[in-house]
Amino acid sequence: CGMDAGPQMLYPAQCIDGVVGQLGGRELRASLEGRQCEVGAALATPPPHGSRLADAFSLLVHTNPPRWPRGEPEAESEWEALLASCHTSAFQAAQEAARGADQQLVVPLLGAGARGAPDERAAAAAAKAASSWLLATGSTGEGQAEVMFCVVSVAAHAALESALRKATKDIF
Repeated sequence: CGMDAGPQMLYPAQCIDGVVGQLGGRELRASLEGRQCEVGAALATPPPHGSRLADAFSLLVHTNPPRWPRGEPEAESEWEALLASCHTSAFQAAQEAARGADQQLVVPLLGAGARGAPDERAAAAAAKAASSWLLATGSTGEGQAEVMFCVVSVAAHAALESALRKATKDIF
């Protein structure tokens, strides 16, 4: 991101969460004031009333992905576990808020971009977490769920498409 504001900051500059923060304005910042989001955790808030976010989404789920351990191969398994926790926590927060209703989730490629992970690694974690969650959700009988990923580059799209094929090849 554009600045290192600490591991618990939800809206650093020049990130997807920065855009969400701008669109949510003061009301969203006020709803998050005093709340912390540890790396790997998630929390849900309603979108600010009357905002462009409220026009598109019924719920916002915030999570804090880990930074890629550049030059530290021994720390990559911890990174993978924390990133998986981000996805799982976010999916669970959305499911709890939905209370059995159908869900449509729009998810950025967590960990990539500003957090420094290679697209392929972030995509593999996202595909594995989403496919596992969708399988588990489908078996609970609690409404239909759909996950859509939002990526900002052709390379990220290709990495995600490949990872989703690999993650779902034994399922479908």
